[in-house]
Amino acid sequence: MEKAELLVELGAEEIPASVLESAANQFADALVSLLGEQRLSSGQRTVWYTPRRLVVGIQDIPMRQEDLSETITGPPKSVAFGPDGNPTKAALAFAQKLGVPLSRMKISQTPKGEYLTCVRRLGGQRTAQLLQELVPAAIARIKFPKTMYWSRDRFRFARPLRWILAIYRNRVLKFRIGDIVSSRFTAGHRFIGRPRLTATSLDSLREVLRANGVLVDPAERLKVIVDGLSREAAKSGGRLVTDEELLKTVVNLNECPAVICGSFDPQFLDLPQEILITVMREHQKYFSLVDQEGKLLPFFLAVINVDTERREEIRKGHERVLKARLADAAFFWRMDRKSKLEERMESLRNFLFQEKLGSYYDKTQRLLELLPAVAKMADSPELANDLQAAGRLCKCDLVTEMVREFTDLQGVVGGLYGRAEGYPESVWRAVYEHYQPKSTNSPSPGTRAGALLALTDRLDTVCGCFSIGLI
Repeated sequence: MEKAELLVELGAEEIPASVLESAANQFADALVSLLGEQRLSSGQRTVWYTPRRLVVGIQDIPMRQEDLSETITGPPKSVAFGPDGNPTKAALAFAQKLGVPLSRMKISQTPKGEYLTCVRRLGGQRTAQLLQELVPAAIARIKFPKTMYWSRDRFRFARPLRWILAIYRNRVLKFRIGDIVSSRFTAGHRFIGRPRLTATSLDSLREVLRANGVLVDPAERLKVIVDGLSREAAKSGGRLVTDEELLKTVVNLNECPAVICGSFDPQFLDLPQEILITVMREHQKYFSLVDQEGKLLPFFLAVINVDTERREEIRKGHERVLKARLADAAFFWRMDRKSKLEERMESLRNFLFQEKLGSYYDKTQRLLELLPAVAKMADSPELANDLQAAGRLCKCDLVTEMVREFTDLQGVVGGLYGRAEGYPESVWRAVYEHYQPKSTNSPSPGTRAGALLALTDRLDTVCGCFSIGLI
């Protein structure tokens, strides 16, 4: 049977980077599943995505459904035919219901005995006709963490749809989603591409978008970014701080990525390295550079969404923004240091941990009761005093200005402030490490005190949740 390619592109306002890959794969999965439900096989699938589009291409879809043969069971033989062998009203009614002459039916042996049966053949429909309903159904199956209504028919999506390109056998599949009617048109890069382009196949879509400032394949954008980061890091005489999560984010933030290198005032290097990296990473999506000894350099690498000759102007703009961010961080550091970390413990009474388990102050008191027993069971009685000190401090950074601004630094900031206040390394490092590991790919605590504090913190959380029926 003759087969053809299906190509669908959903064009939208910028979709959040964190959900792009999942949404594109959900769309592809839904299409393949719906095709299968309609007795349509499918071949290789291609999934591409950028902030402004989800693209799915599926090869080798038959141009018609397979014909369907189904056996329909009617009344038992003893009911369908009388003693004289003539059909009864039950047999005639069965034939009339199916619209099939009784002569085309037969008696078949089934596990329940002999029954009157009919084999009915249904001819397959044209795939193009089916796809006009299947593609909108697949779009409706895409789930996002947050959606909104974007049209009068209450169609929900992460961002407003702007166009739908839908092609099968080089012909447009006609349907409507919200206010958008499908077509063969796509759009190039928002700033350097043409707003209306034509594509008739997966290959032609990739090439016409490339010519208009869009690298639609995320693998291609990844290579461009990795090469650019390596090149700019070498020019700066530094080594890139590896960050796979940030790399994935910038791939999903840009359609035409390019890497620029900027710098910041070396006086900011007086701040702890962890704070500087977090400021650049979380707020600006910048990569950091270190020297051969691992010390932070006053440079950053930014991935921008257009490869342009105006790089110098763009670089200066990024440097101005980062300067303000780093100045804020320096201010938070100075203000937080005016109070001792342990002096903040009373303020934890105002920070709710869990409605039935109390505040973070209450949690801290439970940790202080548990830690001596944990140290004893871990054959580490020599750490009892250090663990008590770390237990008192470990949640205090939650009320600092730094953690309020950079929530990912909780624990880390407490450890850094503890170090600055002169606590022993076993104490401040236990505070620093007690949220580790944050995921299966994250590092575990590097000290025994850090591991025991982390374990005790989690034991309190899990046992508390069991005690109030949350688990």
